[in-house]
Amino acid sequence: MANNIYDNIRAALETHLTDTLVGTDIAYENVAFSPTTGTLFVKPTFIPTTTQPATRGLNPQLLYQGVFNTMVHAPEGSGPALSDSTCNTIADAFAATTDIFFDIENNAILTEALAFITQEDGGRMLANNVINVSIRYAERQQGRIDTPWYTVPVNIGWYVYNT
Repeated sequence: MANNIYDNIRAALETHLTDTLVGTDIAYENVAFSPTTGTLFVKPTFIPTTTQPATRGLNPQLLYQGVFNTMVHAPEGSGPALSDSTCNTIADAFAATTDIFFDIENNAILTEALAFITQEDGGRMLANNVINVSIRYAERQQGRIDTPWYTVPVNIGWYVYNT
């Protein structure tokens, strides 16, 4: 089990990316990876940006924010279709207003129905050991040649409220 909120946020984003890109090579940070020339791969980078109080008081709720940068590496000279398709798949999976519910103990993405507990008064609260990563935006940027690859960044803005 991850021991820090940033570990949990990273795990949620990376698991969602892995579940989205089944069969695609993913070069995770600080993990040995040797790309195969001519084969598409994606390289994500987790970038926390700010932590600030979301409310005032003795025990304020905190707002954590950051960017999940995914670099799509398509074979150079293969045209835009492969990179466009992969970028679109990532952007769709991380569309603005998407909520990713991650079960920390089981390293699994949950549906909203499984992520919450209904209280006696009808209210809902996140189940124990579940983190909710909310997506603010997903934006594709211009691609560039980085021989032997054509690389296209897709930046995903995320945030989490936590006490």
